[in-house]
Amino acid sequence: MGLRTILMATTLLGVLLLGGACEERKEGEAGPTVGKSPMAAATIAPSPTPRAEVSPVATPAPRCGDNAISWSNASTHVGERVTVEGPVVSTKYASSSRGEPTFLNIGKPYPDPDRFTVVIWGENRSNFPESPEDAYEGKNICVSGLIETYQGSPQIIVDSPSDIRTVE
Repeated sequence: MGLRTILMATTLLGVLLLGGACEERKEGEAGPTVGKSPMAAATIAPSPTPRAEVSPVATPAPRCGDNAISWSNASTHVGERVTVEGPVVSTKYASSSRGEPTFLNIGKPYPDPDRFTVVIWGENRSNFPESPEDAYEGKNICVSGLIETYQGSPQIIVDSPSDIRTVE
């Protein structure tokens, strides 16, 4: 019997009992009888309590490790060395800016103040086998380092590809 059928039968039984449509059970009968129609002798058995079927849900394996935090929580960990996980949603190599930084914006694009940013200074770009903005754009990454803030947004400055790992 399906859950919907059980619920409908239980509801109908409640309406009949509360509406006064049932007559008292006669001695020796199994349950209440309904009305004075040809169905009067039919016994209504109580419905079993419906139980939700619970199927086990696999917990996804941590992609960046058990101690990693989401990019959206990074601002609450300023001053800590942690691993931050999130999607690179925009990038920028500011080759004409002082220090020639590369920015990997995680979670939200620049200039959204709620973004998390990975900064790679120009002097460290040669440590990467390919341009970081091309290597990481559109990928989920794990980045490890000290969380600081710049103009109110959390960031980690990295100098080596060993500080960043892509994940599925």
